[in-house]
Amino acid sequence: MKEMFLKAILAVDDTMNTVIMILAIVSGVLSIVAEFRNQSEKRKNSWVIKFIIIVSIGVIACTFVRKSITQVPNVVGKTYQDACNILSDNGLNYNLVLDNGVYVMEQNPAAGTIVEKNFQVELVTEPIGNNAEVKRIWEESLNVSYGNVAVTFKDTNIILEDAGKTVQCYGNVLKDYTVKKAYLLEKTVGVEYHDYILQDNVMIFKNIPQGIPFQLIVLLEGYEEASTEVTISSQNMEGGTYHFTWAMMSDHTETLLPTIFYVADGDKSTVNNVKYLSDVQLWVQWPDETVWNGDYYTDREGAFPYGILINRDQTIRVKLKDPFENGNEYECKLTLHVPEIGEANPESIIFVKKNGSCNVVSTDEYFMW
Repeated sequence: MKEMFLKAILAVDDTMNTVIMILAIVSGVLSIVAEFRNQSEKRKNSWVIKFIIIVSIGVIACTFVRKSITQVPNVVGKTYQDACNILSDNGLNYNLVLDNGVYVMEQNPAAGTIVEKNFQVELVTEPIGNNAEVKRIWEESLNVSYGNVAVTFKDTNIILEDAGKTVQCYGNVLKDYTVKKAYLLEKTVGVEYHDYILQDNVMIFKNIPQGIPFQLIVLLEGYEEASTEVTISSQNMEGGTYHFTWAMMSDHTETLLPTIFYVADGDKSTVNNVKYLSDVQLWVQWPDETVWNGDYYTDREGAFPYGILINRDQTIRVKLKDPFENGNEYECKLTLHVPEIGEANPESIIFVKKNGSCNVVSTDEYFMW
């Protein structure tokens, strides 16, 4: 009953409340004057005047009560900052009792509760995550179009690190893989999209907002957890879907080989004195690839100065561009070996001769002669 009475008081807007209060004061004053006049002239007391006086006092009392109370607004689904502003505008204080994210997920007391001004409302914030209602509020605020994200996974045999730049060399397309975890994350507000389908070995996330940078986190069984940045727009979508190929590294131990091989003059080299060839242009063909990748160069010592990250033994093809400036190219195969624990990084020497021959020998084998 009390709650209903207080809500009825708050239902009257400020302007109307002011007008009623002024009328109540004027009516009350006039009624009191009239009552004193009746008393002085010894007239009979009027019950109407007494009623007006009582009502006027009641209205004035309700007005003062109204100034000291407020109704708690609903701030669930709002950002923490917006919630604080709304509570302040309603004459309320706030206290963050649990901070896990950006959006308010719980409030105490509940919306609609009548409290005194300056009452402290407790708030709990969380990331949007999979909360459908808060996600809907966030999406409505974006006013953007939507598209799909389709991912094809390939096994990564080699990663080449070139002066801080990483080049991934893909292997075969992964088929019938097991997904242990996969979702799109908008890091600013914490929205997550976990719903995807697997269609012809392609992972497809549907109805993703355009123009919003997401982080795609994926963990496939047998591979390392990986993440990449994804933003879809009308420029990179085809038929409403953004397609891209993503390399997955095996969860086997990987080894960084800072120096893999050298290039030497086979005509002039001896076991005691190897003549390395510097500044030779190289092209590489990675396993399961048909194209040549380059343009790399040997350094002053004839070494291939690029780190190659591998997770299993594999063979690459190497093409040397005119090392003797006689217009000839040389091609050979080079097997990269993963060293055992405690072993030194294996190294090889490519010996080229002007007659067109190309021979690869491990440094251990060569210098044991």
